[in-house]
Amino acid sequence: MPLCKRKVPKIMEDKYGKAGKLRGKYYYATEETIIGQKTVPFDIIAGSKKFGIGKDGKGLDGNSHRFRSLGHDPILGYLFGTANIVTNTATWWNGTSHHIKYQPNANGVMVPTVAANADTGKIFRAVVDRFNGKDGKRVLVEAIVKEYLHLRSDATTDGLPIPFLQAISPDFAQTLAEVGLDAIALGDIAKQAAGAEFINFLISTIHSLLCVEAGEMNCKLYKVRTKKIILISNVIASASNVIAVGIAAGTGVAGENPKAVKKSLRYLDVGGLLVTITHLFTDLRFIAKVKEEFIDSKLSAQLTEALDNLDKYLVD
Repeated sequence: MPLCKRKVPKIMEDKYGKAGKLRGKYYYATEETIIGQKTVPFDIIAGSKKFGIGKDGKGLDGNSHRFRSLGHDPILGYLFGTANIVTNTATWWNGTSHHIKYQPNANGVMVPTVAANADTGKIFRAVVDRFNGKDGKRVLVEAIVKEYLHLRSDATTDGLPIPFLQAISPDFAQTLAEVGLDAIALGDIAKQAAGAEFINFLISTIHSLLCVEAGEMNCKLYKVRTKKIILISNVIASASNVIAVGIAAGTGVAGENPKAVKKSLRYLDVGGLLVTITHLFTDLRFIAKVKEEFIDSKLSAQLTEALDNLDKYLVD
């Protein structure tokens, strides 16, 4: 039956539909599990202590699991997370994997649990075999949609780690996230930088048009003026932002209010600051180069004039 007729997107939009039980054999999740199970396999933390998956060989908790399971990576998640959903497994930052199965907890209640070691290579071979089998393409699409919805949900609630960083150091990725630097913050920084560069582009374009209107012959020297204007405006804007945020954060520190400190740091224009630093290096080099060329051309012209005068004197 086609995917659209099964109303899978509608089911998944409702937090993947009604909670079901994980069913299927190792390296295989039934289609009912994929579209009906409320959670994703790499969200499971029960049983993790037994395998020493957490920091210092401990178990995972509701926060740390996001930095140790590759299914939560905003980019790698579409590879590992999707494969985990199709196979009822979880793959961790160091490349190891485990099977997720329903097992009784201390109270005898059946709960999804990290149950046994799994082979990461076999996980991907199982996904390929599933894709080439009956309804495989549809199942894979359902898993990708489920991964997307899970990442989108976490992005608006708990946040997501910086892409690829958890594969190098999950502890560092978690530390950065705790101070507000995660994938969402990285996106905000990119937007800030793009906004700053757009303003610089507008200033440069308007100033260049004034150059043409004024009939300036040496547009290279005019470009130096443009870069100086942009550089000075960027430095003033960045310095003002840093001072304002510093005062707000300092007030929070003085009042022993960590929430106020964290909130004030969110207003730090990191993207604009990076743009300013970049222009400090690139624009100053350009200005120095143009000045050097200008001085060389003037000296060359003076030298040529002096030689011409000397030739005339010798001929006379």
